[in-house]
Amino acid sequence: MELMKRYEEAIDWYFRAIQKDAEYKAPHKNLIDVYKALKYSDEQIAELVRKYNLKADYYYYYTGLGYYDNKEYRKSIELFNKTYGCIETLGKAMEKIYNSHGISHDDLRENDKALEMYRKAIEANPKYHSAYYNAAIVYKRMSKLEEAKEWYIKAIKANHRYSYAFNNLGNIYKNEANY
Repeated sequence: MELMKRYEEAIDWYFRAIQKDAEYKAPHKNLIDVYKALKYSDEQIAELVRKYNLKADYYYYYTGLGYYDNKEYRKSIELFNKTYGCIETLGKAMEKIYNSHGISHDDLRENDKALEMYRKAIEANPKYHSAYYNAAIVYKRMSKLEEAKEWYIKAIKANHRYSYAFNNLGNIYKNEANY
């Protein structure tokens, strides 16, 4: 009983932290640990989100990032999918959600799904260089080097200071010179 009370107190403090700053990832990640310890269902978690009057889109997105950080990619994808149903406050940041969703698929080596999410991120914001860069990485891993080059160049055009894209493009050309 004492243990349960401690977990409930922890939940209260984590939700208070999220109410102060919904973008602070640590309480989202810490809640994941508590949910697991208490074996909370999705319904119980949704009830907590309502109880604490949180913006569901922020909650699902940042908790999805927490699951991603824990390498629980399927769960992160599930939460990113929930975010799409309630985009009232994150509407201007859809590229971040699509990109994060793509990264989860990417880490599962689901290349087509990852590329689809990166394309959606770019549709939401054509200047979002991270999505171009991430697509280039997928193409490179698939040994589609011409496509990878094109996407690295698109990342550079979207952000001419994005050194990672310059470096990775240089690596492709260096590797081609070695063969």
